[in-house]
Amino acid sequence: MNQRQWFFGICAGMLAAAPALAQSTGSLHHEMQAMGGDLKVLSQQINDAPSNESSLKLITDMEQHTMAAKGLTPPSIEHAPEADRPKLLAKFRGEMTHVIQAELEMEQALLDNDNAKAADMINKLKDLMRQGHHDFKHR
Repeated sequence: MNQRQWFFGICAGMLAAAPALAQSTGSLHHEMQAMGGDLKVLSQQINDAPSNESSLKLITDMEQHTMAAKGLTPPSIEHAPEADRPKLLAKFRGEMTHVIQAELEMEQALLDNDNAKAADMINKLKDLMRQGHHDFKHR
C-alpha cells in the first residue's frame, strides 16, 4: 500500500467514525465494551470470506467506538498525579492511534479479500488490547 492509499484509508476511517463522535456515551467503559464485543464476533468469522460484508460492518462499528474512546480519559489517568496526566494521556491517545491503524488495515484486507491478513490484524488488535489494559486499566 502506498502513502496515498494509506492517507485515503485514514480519511475514510475518520469520516466513517464521525457519526459516532456525536453519539458517544461519554463512557470509556461503554466504548471499550462495544469494541471488545465487535472484536469477539470478528474473531469468530474473520476467516470466513462469505462473512466479509458482515465483518466490514463490524469493523466500521469498532472504528466508530475507537474514535469515541480515543477522545475520552481513562479513570486511571484521572486519578494519576496531575503532573503525570499530560504524558499519560498522550501515551493513551498514541496507543489508540495504533488501534485505529490496525482496524483500518483489517478493513483494507477484507476489501482486498485477504482474510489471512485480516486475521493477522485480529491478533494485532488483541495484543494492543492486552497492552492497553495493562497500561491504563489496572494502574
